[in-house]
Amino acid sequence: MSARLTRPVAAAVAASALLGSAALAFPAAANAATPAPAKPALQLSVTPTAPGTALKPGGAARTEIVTVTNTTGVAQRFSGNLAATAKGAVHLAAGEVNATVTALGTTPATTTVFHAQTPGYTGGFYLKNDMWGVFTLPAHATFTWKLSVVATKAWPLNDDVLRFDVGVNRGTELSVKKEVDFTLAKGTGGPMVESLQGDGSLSTRRPAYESVKITNRTGADLKQGWWFLPLVSQPTGAKLAVDVWVGSAATGHWQTTTNHSVLVNGLRAGSTATFELRVRVLDYTAKTATVASRLELLNWDGVANPATPFIPLTVHRS
Repeated sequence: MSARLTRPVAAAVAASALLGSAALAFPAAANAATPAPAKPALQLSVTPTAPGTALKPGGAARTEIVTVTNTTGVAQRFSGNLAATAKGAVHLAAGEVNATVTALGTTPATTTVFHAQTPGYTGGFYLKNDMWGVFTLPAHATFTWKLSVVATKAWPLNDDVLRFDVGVNRGTELSVKKEVDFTLAKGTGGPMVESLQGDGSLSTRRPAYESVKITNRTGADLKQGWWFLPLVSQPTGAKLAVDVWVGSAATGHWQTTTNHSVLVNGLRAGSTATFELRVRVLDYTAKTATVASRLELLNWDGVANPATPFIPLTVHRS
């Protein structure tokens, strides 16, 4: 596959930020000299109706009971947050997940907003027919909803976990959130598989040649693009560069990719994309005959592969 070079490292790091609110920091356990932390004004719970039941793409919804309790003696105003991502790094797309929140008992009528937003889904649940969508929970009262989550037949990945966040906002601040992991019924496909193979040594006169292979075993075409960064460590006493082959085997050329990512622009089911890399010694000033380095692949936007492939490299003076 012909490579396309793009974003520098800083931009790639920024693009890898995950969907959702920042994690909450919880205080350490109190000791005898430290007063107990104040009870939060709103308490949130998310309880499954059928524990251990897997989500099946195209199958029935998984339901959870969501409760918000006002622990104070005054009314509290709030709105609800929803967010979802897959455990794997490949992004979810529109039409793959649905979620609705339905009021139960005396809880006011509720409307749900839930839509795809890279890298997953985001939305919320709000007071119906209200301009601001804000609930008012009386003192020491509890509101209850049924949360229904569906993985549709369009689910393209054999990813075994859907990470789902339910949160409560007071004003513009996230008050509390809970993460619910929905296990997906296993499909017949597999993961995205990435490998790095090639030379383990190089010198000032001979570069190292490496091959990157990415295989789509999910059972579905992946239309999204993603990036990987071939990162070589710079040992003391040597300066190294990484090149990627751009164009066809007959008419292509080497182009530097040092500190830049390489684009994989989609991949059909069962197909393998191959990228050829070259590691060169630009300068060698070490007093020793060899120094150690390492080439690894960093996936900013995601190949669903938990490992970071790498090759140890021995750099020779000559």
